[in-house]
Amino acid sequence: MTVEQWGPWAAAALGLVNLVAGIQAYRGRYRAWLVLKGSIAPGWPGLASLYLGVFFVLISISGWILERGAAVLDFMVFVFAVPSLVVGIIAMFWLPSFMLPTWVKETRRKIRSGEDRLSRDLAPGGALYGRLGVDTEDQPRTPPDGEAADEDGKGQRR
Repeated sequence: MTVEQWGPWAAAALGLVNLVAGIQAYRGRYRAWLVLKGSIAPGWPGLASLYLGVFFVLISISGWILERGAAVLDFMVFVFAVPSLVVGIIAMFWLPSFMLPTWVKETRRKIRSGEDRLSRDLAPGGALYGRLGVDTEDQPRTPPDGEAADEDGKGQRR
């Protein structure tokens, strides 16, 4: 088998996997890709997979369209494929807010206002308070009788 024979099939398979993952990411059903945000790509790799999936699917069918002699259809594939590739690459680094799904905007709003589950758990009285790098014993305290405590310059009791 030559590359001309299996190449379009490989591109179609890669494209369909990315397309389905991108649709699920936009719908909020697939959120495991958030682990990649910031570690592999600073942008939105899960959301970028939608655009890159469209690109790979279109590239995989473009050879078939060219063989049939439909130059106008191939031009239409080109018109959709190139912007899809460009948006997919840019989305790996950044996406404008109007292209972000509603669930991402809502999650950002909750994080900023402290309404998300992690913020509530890290707050005083939460399940994670004092467990993640901040020892509650090292926190400056006021004695129960209201007098100022003897503290050094770092807020530690002597």
